[in-house]
Amino acid sequence: MVGSIGAVGVVFNYTLQKATQEKINNKKLVAELIAKSRIEWLKEMRELVSEYMSLSNQASFYAEQNLKKIYGSSPLELEKYNTLVREIEVYYHQILFNLNKDESISKSILEYKDIFNISNLYTIESNREQISKEILKLSEEDLNKIPEEYPEAPRMNLDNFNNNSMQTIKKYRYDIQAKVGNEVQSYFKKEWDKAKEEIKSGKVARPDIQEK
Repeated sequence: MVGSIGAVGVVFNYTLQKATQEKINNKKLVAELIAKSRIEWLKEMRELVSEYMSLSNQASFYAEQNLKKIYGSSPLELEKYNTLVREIEVYYHQILFNLNKDESISKSILEYKDIFNISNLYTIESNREQISKEILKLSEEDLNKIPEEYPEAPRMNLDNFNNNSMQTIKKYRYDIQAKVGNEVQSYFKKEWDKAKEEIKSGKVARPDIQEK
């Protein structure tokens, strides 16, 4: 009787071990499949985001060079600008379709649109032109007495001011490019690290906590 019980115990342990191993193997297989899917997804997303940012940069440069004509609805310049914007919108929605809308990366992708926002750029340039008019009324000696709220002004003079009149728009564009670019790179690196860890550990990475 004891022998029979022992045999049953051996069979039970073997069956349990086999079931456990199969469960582990299945989890590893799932993790590997998810990791491979994540890698393919990353490749596609990088291409989409790269094209989206490139077109946004083109729209921003074009808007900078033709700002008043576009803002004034000049047909030729406005149509060229709108053509770029329509292309950007296609990539924008493709990107968002593949993202969690509550993640900060989605907000960053949306923020990149500011780079070619005509209203923003026109406001920046209008303010700049107003400062220009005020500065050009001053003598060279008075330039050094301009209030601190215009820290760039003391470095200007009446001869080179026009060459610097677009610096604020350029800085505005650069600040967005740097901020969003760093956030996108950080996001892609995090997702790539997840894929590597899934392959290495055989475990599916935990989803990020949704941000509100």
